[in-house]
Amino acid sequence: MDSSRRSRMFAAALKVVGGDEGGEPPHGIDSDFLELIHQQLQTIDISRASDDVQLHDDVRAALIGITGEKTKGDSRNPRRGRAALDASGIHVTISFQASSKAMNGHQESQLLEAETEHSNSRLEQMKSATKKMSTTIMQLRSAIKETEAKSSQCLEGFDEMEIKMAVALSGCLSSSYQLMDVFPKPGVDLCSVSPQRTTTDGPFVSYDRTLEGISSLRKPVIEQYKRRVADIHAIAQEIPTPEEIAADLCVLREPSTEAWRASVRLAQEAAFDAEIRAMVDALSQDGQIDLGEFLSGDDTTKTTTTTTAGYSPGREVVDVEAELAAALKLDQFNILQNKKTALDDALRSFKERVLPPLQAAHDCLSSMHAKTVEAEALLGALGEELEAVADGVRAARASAPPPKPKPKDSAAGDNGRGACGDHGAFAHLCDFFKEREPSRPKGAPPLVLLDTEDIENEINLWTAYEAALLEDEQRLLARIPPSLENLSASHAPLLSAIYQHSPLNSSPPFSDSPRLASVTRITQAKADALAETLARIQKWMSPQDIESIESRQAQKKLSLFVSKWTAKK
Repeated sequence: MDSSRRSRMFAAALKVVGGDEGGEPPHGIDSDFLELIHQQLQTIDISRASDDVQLHDDVRAALIGITGEKTKGDSRNPRRGRAALDASGIHVTISFQASSKAMNGHQESQLLEAETEHSNSRLEQMKSATKKMSTTIMQLRSAIKETEAKSSQCLEGFDEMEIKMAVALSGCLSSSYQLMDVFPKPGVDLCSVSPQRTTTDGPFVSYDRTLEGISSLRKPVIEQYKRRVADIHAIAQEIPTPEEIAADLCVLREPSTEAWRASVRLAQEAAFDAEIRAMVDALSQDGQIDLGEFLSGDDTTKTTTTTTAGYSPGREVVDVEAELAAALKLDQFNILQNKKTALDDALRSFKERVLPPLQAAHDCLSSMHAKTVEAEALLGALGEELEAVADGVRAARASAPPPKPKPKDSAAGDNGRGACGDHGAFAHLCDFFKEREPSRPKGAPPLVLLDTEDIENEINLWTAYEAALLEDEQRLLARIPPSLENLSASHAPLLSAIYQHSPLNSSPPFSDSPRLASVTRITQAKADALAETLARIQKWMSPQDIESIESRQAQKKLSLFVSKWTAKK
């Protein structure tokens, strides 16, 4: 490999100094000069030269060094140096200068071609960017028009909703008034109003007046009962207590005492008094009882006298303790009987005077309970509906488009720079401009999108930027033809020199090396094969599979696979 490259270097050196393609030296070059060329070429690092172009550059540098060495050697031997310069030095120098100029011209032409390609690519990019910008502006204008149409439709819908809401509220109010008819109104007696009664103001009832009337009926009954109970208690206080009766019993158990005799005398007097009273009562009954019969001691009269007075003149022994116990029990019985009578009278008064109006009020309230529950349920539903309506109104006001500003002139209205529609369209435009913030022109103010005025300013900025890009494009297109003419004029002598020093006038200069040509052919063949394989794969793959292959992870795996097999080759 190295020997073949060195032989090619030697042939290139001979070609530079004027030799033929077979490697034969030109006429007039001695063997010492050829040996010097060979020694100088031995100093070139062949491994450093990556391609033939780098190799030719190293050869030219070596030959320039040979020229310097040859000049120094000729200065030491004037006779020989003069002949060598005449034969080869001048020819080599001229050849080197022509070769270097040709290479410089070739490099300059390559740079100019690269700049031309770069300018063309930038021009294409500017054209595509201009087209995209025009498309974006058209989309923005159409979006603004659609947003304005939607805004007008929303406003019309809001008007219809407002009318419907007013009608619904009116119906709700009338229903509420009808439901409120079941509630009482101060000033009307509860018992005098039936549940079916309806007036212009509804069946109104006065709970306070009804309860006050019932309380006024209850108060005299209770006061009368309290008075009777107080009288009974006053009478009961005059009756001897059991302690006093026990003391009297102890006294009566002693017959020898004066008290016993006095009690006997009092008992006789009481019996006599009872007999006289019985006689008077009998005589006062319209003479129905004969006085003779009464005095003769009729059994009926005697029985009555004995029963009335509780004393029999013929009985000599009296059970004082039993009589006192019977008298005490009779007194207690009379007290309880009087209390019972007073309580029965109070209960009768309650049943006749207090309970009927109270029962009527209870029945009326019971009949109104179901209606009250239904009214509460309907009022709760009405409250929920009103809250929903209020929420809808707040949401509509929040999402309503801002008022459209008056256009400064007709051109502004024609360009579609009006209001930006509802909140959704405004947010969409904000996101659209934020995505294109890196492409904003240099020197533009910071991107601030707070209201429709900022949107309009941003649209005006992009419009001005589009106009500036179009002007730059026109200026660049105007400068390209003169630049190409100047480039062609400067390349003419270089191309003439290149073709003059080429092996044949018809052979292309700076053609690709055989290795590069073979690599190009192999690469093109593999690219065509890969394209055919990709087309076959896409025929039976689904869009989901293609999207999965195009994902980041798949791209990363593919790049690793390609780099791996490229390194192996």
